[in-house]
Amino acid sequence: MGFDKRVTLQSVDQLVHQAVRLMPALNDATLVTAWSGFRPYTHDNLPYLGPIPGLRGAYAAAGHFRNGILLAPVTGLLIKEMILGQAPTLPLEPYDVGRVF
Repeated sequence: MGFDKRVTLQSVDQLVHQAVRLMPALNDATLVTAWSGFRPYTHDNLPYLGPIPGLRGAYAAAGHFRNGILLAPVTGLLIKEMILGQAPTLPLEPYDVGRVF
């Protein structure tokens, strides 16, 4: 109660500027849509796990919806394995970030 999940221009502007400051390559990205939710999900209900296409060194671990807290340990393990170039504990193809591009 009391949370405001509206997407405002001011909040989008702040987030975009912070993101570009952290990762300058995002300056050339295109904003497709803005959505606000307290438990973000994906179009196919599978989280995004892995490298972000076109952004060297950037990884995504998002879209877990209600299961984020439950999947945090395995998500952390899988992202660590990807970053270190280790064999994944689980098949990663269903969670490929590239499926949205």
